[in-house]
Amino acid sequence: TAYELNKNAAYWTSALANLDYLLGRNATNYSFVTGFGDNTPMHPHHRISESDGIVNPHPGMLVGGAQNSNNPDGCAYTSNNPATRYLDDVCSYSTNEIAINWNAPLVFLAFGIEALNPCATALPLNFLDLYSDVEENKTILHWTTINEKNTGSFTILRSIDGISFKNTGNVLAKNEIAQNDYTFEDAYINQSVVYYKIRETDLNGKTFDSPIIEVSREDSENIQLFPNPTSKGDITLVMKNTTGLTLQITNLLGEKVYQHFLTSGENSCVLNLSGLPSGIYWVTLVDSSKTIQRKIVIQ
Repeated sequence: TAYELNKNAAYWTSALANLDYLLGRNATNYSFVTGFGDNTPMHPHHRISESDGIVNPHPGMLVGGAQNSNNPDGCAYTSNNPATRYLDDVCSYSTNEIAINWNAPLVFLAFGIEALNPCATALPLNFLDLYSDVEENKTILHWTTINEKNTGSFTILRSIDGISFKNTGNVLAKNEIAQNDYTFEDAYINQSVVYYKIRETDLNGKTFDSPIIEVSREDSENIQLFPNPTSKGDITLVMKNTTGLTLQITNLLGEKVYQHFLTSGENSCVLNLSGLPSGIYWVTLVDSSKTIQRKIVIQ
């Protein structure tokens, strides 16, 4: 708490030293947490662990540890030194007993050290989704993130060869741990195929790139799915120059929920999806030379 209030790393280091002591950096060479370390209590003053017939005690329990009292439990201690007066025996309720009011601060200490670590860097956010829609005079990029922390902004990078990328716009980050949805509209350029990626920049200047996606205007002009999103469950597919292909629809778990075969010259069909629950689905069209995917939403 002191470190969180004034950011003096000495407080955090002191807390870490306490955890080090509990996990074995002490005069007894015992880790006082069962199951953690090479030399841990095997006979804690814990009736369940002692009577269950299992050699190892329940893991994760903090015992009392060395102390300088008169040890009224009557056990035979091998040391009178307060720093080493500890006995791993079920009889030692003064040094080897477990209690919830000891374990609770242990959990608070361990998680607090991890959460407030001044040496740690924020984990990169996760891109859950990145896809595009192509309209007559623009490309619309959609992306979804989770675990944004210390996130500053997103830079939209565009390329015509998939290698050299140029900045085409920026979007401020919402900087929330929960799911975040973004869109960006990019003006049309006279290219049949364009590549995009999203670069996230942390508040400290570090960057993290999304996967690259390919946007084909030719495919977009040849395929139409409408209405999308749909609330009635029926979506019309219109295509140009079909030579016979397979249409599959999968859910976000990758499970196939719909399949249809389009014969050569079949330019349109109505997909009856009324039996599917609301959600996001992928339409995959496969012919002998390529695979095309489109995202649809059933409301």
